[in-house]
Amino acid sequence: MTYTVTAGNDSAVCLWETDPIKAKLQEVRLVTETIKGSVPMFREFGCLDPEVLDKPMPVAEMMTRTMVREGVERWCEGVAVKGVSFQRDEKTGTLVPAVEVEIHAEP
Repeated sequence: MTYTVTAGNDSAVCLWETDPIKAKLQEVRLVTETIKGSVPMFREFGCLDPEVLDKPMPVAEMMTRTMVREGVERWCEGVAVKGVSFQRDEKTGTLVPAVEVEIHAEP
C-alpha cells in the first residue's frame, strides 16, 4: 500500500507512536523537512541542501526531487519511494515536496 507524506503539514510529532505505519510516515516527514547540517551532533542527517534556495524553480525542483528520494531511502529503513511531486507557488518561491512511499512489512 502506498502513502503520501507532505512536508510542512504542521501535524504534531509523537515520540511514542505505537502504530508502526504512522511511525514510518512520521519518520519520512522528518527526513523531508530537515536541512542537512542543521541537527547538532548529527550533521549528515536530513535530505535538503540549503544551496538549492538560490536556484531557479525548475532547477530547484529537480534537485529537491533527487535529494528527497536519496534522503528517504538512506534514513528510512523499510520505506521505498514511489514518487515525489510538489506543491509550487511561483509568487512566493515556495516548493513543498509530497513523497509517495510504500512501507515494507517488518521482518
